[in-house]
Amino acid sequence: MRAKMRAGKSAGLILGIILAGGIIAWSPAVALAQLGTPSQVNQDQAPVPEYMQPRGPMQIFDAGRGQGETTLLEQATDQLRARRDQRRARVRVEANDIASFHYTLEGADEASVLAEARARALMSAAARVYFGDNILLGLDLLEPYLRRAGSRAVARTDVTGRPRLLANGNLTMPVGVTINLNSLFQDLEAMRFIAEPNIRPRVTIHLSETLGGRPAPEPITRNRIAATMEGELFQAPLGTMREPALNLDLTNDAGRLRTARLEAQRNQIDVVITGSMEANPIRAGQILYDNFHFWEGSLALRMYRVDNGELLAEVRETYSATGDTEPAAIANLLDTLVARTAGRLATLLRDIWPVMMLSEMDYRLLVNGVTDDVVLARVSNLLSLIHPQVRVIQRVRYADVAVLNVVLPEGFHIDMESFLRQSTEPQLIVRRVDQRRFEIEPIN
Repeated sequence: MRAKMRAGKSAGLILGIILAGGIIAWSPAVALAQLGTPSQVNQDQAPVPEYMQPRGPMQIFDAGRGQGETTLLEQATDQLRARRDQRRARVRVEANDIASFHYTLEGADEASVLAEARARALMSAAARVYFGDNILLGLDLLEPYLRRAGSRAVARTDVTGRPRLLANGNLTMPVGVTINLNSLFQDLEAMRFIAEPNIRPRVTIHLSETLGGRPAPEPITRNRIAATMEGELFQAPLGTMREPALNLDLTNDAGRLRTARLEAQRNQIDVVITGSMEANPIRAGQILYDNFHFWEGSLALRMYRVDNGELLAEVRETYSATGDTEPAAIANLLDTLVARTAGRLATLLRDIWPVMMLSEMDYRLLVNGVTDDVVLARVSNLLSLIHPQVRVIQRVRYADVAVLNVVLPEGFHIDMESFLRQSTEPQLIVRRVDQRRFEIEPIN
């Protein structure tokens, strides 16, 4: 079964893509634009759809601080915001107010087939949010919401061919569904499913800690991880999560990890780090009249995006350390373990966040008809032919849509539209949206 999508154009409807400022009402930018405000006008005097109008600046700092006082975090954020605004000023994106999807589906009867086609079309249309600079929150809740209340955005549903009765008694038939994107996105904004990712991600840390086989009396490792993240100018608030408890390892508990993601979204947090630390004494004694304590331990961490639950990275380290007192040995052990694990995660997050969640990429591709891993692998293999050092980063995959960011090596240039149109494996339908964004669909 393949999903085909064609985005229809509405005459004169132009939108300005917001080159955003954090993966994610919990909103990484909580305030969504008020619906019903007058449409802005771009440089060509074409109205910008209200659901894509730029938001005001995010108020993430203390407005009451004295004039001229800035932190390193504010300075870094201002620099990123300035680059984002420069890109925003250069880019104009052509908007479509409808999107069409085509399926051949199987079901018990015609009504169930049509209902499934509408639900899949609505989810694929919602994924187009990632083609701009916004993200979707509460993806775990989005599908049931769209199945229950998304019909208002369905412009039409058509049976496009003759139904066939299968040997198992089910019915299969081709269906076309047209979605009103303006209506859908306005509804998703009103329900706070749409947000902007934070320019500097906010991190929550859930970690189990045991010392000598007993739970650690204080979160000594978690505090060190938070300090490491803040050293990279990320925010790591330790007291905002109501559930689950911060002293739990969520790695092997899908239910608690899902709860943590939902709670994080309510607290404007973009990334969950979770795992476990175990440390035990090896021996203690004297060496040349000096007392020494030897401890060994391990620290395992995983880092997840909050919006879609994607595992960004996992690290594990084992180490042994010594000190003239037991607390000193433990401190030396944890300092090294955290530097080797959380330090690597912080470096990765610093490097990947702007190109995955913001707009620090060279090209962004919306891939339609991603019905299985093979389709996406063929597109990724094609893009890898551009240059040995090209980076292809998946921004999201949801329903039958994937959004990919392409980062070229410094100083390297390519005519992306010609490259895509000339491809034969796979052969693509290509629609140029603006100078950096293309909508494609494999057709062979």
